[in-house]
Amino acid sequence: MARRGGRRPGCPPPDRLKTKAYNHRPSVAVWEITASCNFNCRHCLNLGGQKRRGELTSREALALCGQLAELGVERVSLSGGEPLLRNDWHLIARRLAEHNLSVTIVTNGWKLDRQAADRAADAGVTAISISLDGLEPTHDLCRRPGSFGRVANAFLMA
Repeated sequence: MARRGGRRPGCPPPDRLKTKAYNHRPSVAVWEITASCNFNCRHCLNLGGQKRRGELTSREALALCGQLAELGVERVSLSGGEPLLRNDWHLIARRLAEHNLSVTIVTNGWKLDRQAADRAADAGVTAISISLDGLEPTHDLCRRPGSFGRVANAFLMA
């Protein structure tokens, strides 16, 4: 993710990505659209799911969709944190699909209800991955109490 006001240290400038000197073009991108999460999983590197200062605005995120397409990316997996906590997740997914990118979502399943599933389908999402860590006692211990039942229901929606 680019920082406001400049690129990340060590990353080639965007114009260099289009030269023969740097001819690698990413075909798949995993985009953490938010660090915000409603879980605090024991194994997660996200460390408790607080929205980070400097996350892309809707306008910036939608612009990035076109930039990913220009780079030659073919598939984008929206993740987080919990991507469904971001109010504009479906707009981002739709914009990516409008650029003919294959769009998938990785979710913990808590917010995946019929409305979210319909939004995903309408936006052009081709697949939804739902995290499941084992049988109910293990999953709820790793994620949060009651999450196994919500995930089981989310599988019916996806």
